[in-house]
Amino acid sequence: MLFDGIAVVGSANISAFSRDMLIEAGFLTDQPRAVAMVSNFLEQLRKKSEPVNTRFLARIAKIEVKRRFPKGVSGSRKKISVAAPRAWLIGVN
Repeated sequence: MLFDGIAVVGSANISAFSRDMLIEAGFLTDQPRAVAMVSNFLEQLRKKSEPVNTRFLARIAKIEVKRRFPKGVSGSRKKISVAAPRAWLIGVN
């Protein structure tokens, strides 16, 4: 994330597994070189991105999702439905 000359880089995930089982890390800086690197990285992602629109959502809704949970961690297999517009958090590998 980039906020008015401050860069925030981290591994935090919004999941129960991350909350309960993982150590998440974050880095916050206003060092100009690091901020420029984050800005450049985000611009590269923006250029390669695809808009999240109705067509995109229809396409990805067809993708079968198989959830695997580590031994001893239970999970829900309920279908997720979106009834109204939402904010999307996207992971990038």
